[in-house]
Amino acid sequence: MTTTMKSSIIQSQYVLMKTQAKLKIAAILVILLGSIHVCATPVIFGLFDTYIKLDLTSVYMFVMTGVGLIFVGWLQYYILKSGNYSIVLLRIIETSVLYNVISGIGAVATMWNNPFAYIGLFIGFYEVVLLRYY
Repeated sequence: MTTTMKSSIIQSQYVLMKTQAKLKIAAILVILLGSIHVCATPVIFGLFDTYIKLDLTSVYMFVMTGVGLIFVGWLQYYILKSGNYSIVLLRIIETSVLYNVISGIGAVATMWNNPFAYIGLFIGFYEVVLLRYY
């Protein structure tokens, strides 16, 4: 191997490691966003009780959206942490990133005045950009 090939391999490994670290941070942000969503349920329903119909279906959907985000972030984080990068696990990460993007688009479409909707959309698109280098 020539010196340029070695330096190219080292540089690509460095980019891969940095991308992996950024994807872990994004996964932690998804977990945090889901946790905020779950913890904010009583606050939201208490503040906006005149606007939001307080029934079991609404509470369930609000909580399960947060739980879904927590699960997806946890899944991403532990796959990335494991260091096992089989094709199946990479497809799981890609699918979970797709879920985050769809969740973010839906959040902005239905709650355009909620800043957390834009945060979720930003995290999803950020993960898509990072997957380009992964």
